[in-house]
Amino acid sequence: MNKLCTLLLLSLCASMAWSQGPTTIKLTNGEWPPYLSKELPNFGPSSQVVAEAFKLQGITVEWGWYPWQRSYTLAEEGKYDGSVIWSENAKRQAAFEYTEPVLEERRVLFHLKDRTINWNTMADLGQYKIGGTIGYEYSQEFQDAEKSGVLNVDRIPEEGNNFKKLVAKRIDVFVATERVGYSLAANVLSADQAAQVTHADKPIDVQRWSVIISNNSANQAYFVEQFNLGLKQLKESGRYDEIMQQVN
Repeated sequence: MNKLCTLLLLSLCASMAWSQGPTTIKLTNGEWPPYLSKELPNFGPSSQVVAEAFKLQGITVEWGWYPWQRSYTLAEEGKYDGSVIWSENAKRQAAFEYTEPVLEERRVLFHLKDRTINWNTMADLGQYKIGGTIGYEYSQEFQDAEKSGVLNVDRIPEEGNNFKKLVAKRIDVFVATERVGYSLAANVLSADQAAQVTHADKPIDVQRWSVIISNNSANQAYFVEQFNLGLKQLKESGRYDEIMQQVN
C-alpha cells in the first residue's frame, strides 16, 4: 500500500510539474530601433514588453541576436522557440503561431519637405519612384500594385540607405514604419538632412507585430497562452503604456 501511495504521489507531482510548463523561452531578436535593439536599455521597449509579459507568468526570456533572416530561420527550424516581433503573412502563419500584438504602427511614405505627396489610390503613386527594402512585405494592395507594374519600386538591402537616396533625390518617396523611419533618418543622415524629411499624412497601412512561436517548439500552445495572459496584465495595469512611452 505504501509503495502504491508513493507511486501515485510521484505521478501527481510529475503531472503538476508538466502543467506548470517550462520556465524559460528562447527567442531570436534583431535590430529595429527604436523598438528593438541590443544597444537600447532593456533591448528596446518592445523587447521589454515581451520579457515582462512572460516574467509575469514565471517565464524567463533568453535572447539570441541575429540578422533578421537568420532570426526567422532559427526559430522556424525550432532551434529557438520563436522570434520577436513580426507582422502577419501567409508564409509565417503556416510555420508559426502568433501571439496577441505587441505593437501597432503606421507605415507611411517619407519624402522631402520641398514637395507635397497627396494620394488616394495606388495608381496615384505610379508617378513616383518609390524606395523599398528587400525582404520586407508591405500591404497586399501595395505589393500587388508593385508586382503588376503600377508602382515603380526600387528595393535595396539596407533600409536606412533609402534615406540617403531620398536626400540625394534618387527616389521620390520611401516606405517605412513611421517611428522606425524617423529613428533611421536620425542615425544615417546629418541633422540638417534629417530636418528635410517628413511623411505623407495617409498611411500605406497599419501593421501589427507579434511574438511568433514556432510549430517546432514543443511548448508552442503554452507559450502563446502564457504570453497573452501576461500582456493582458501589462496593459490592464498601465505598465505597457509606461514602457512604450520610451519611444520618442
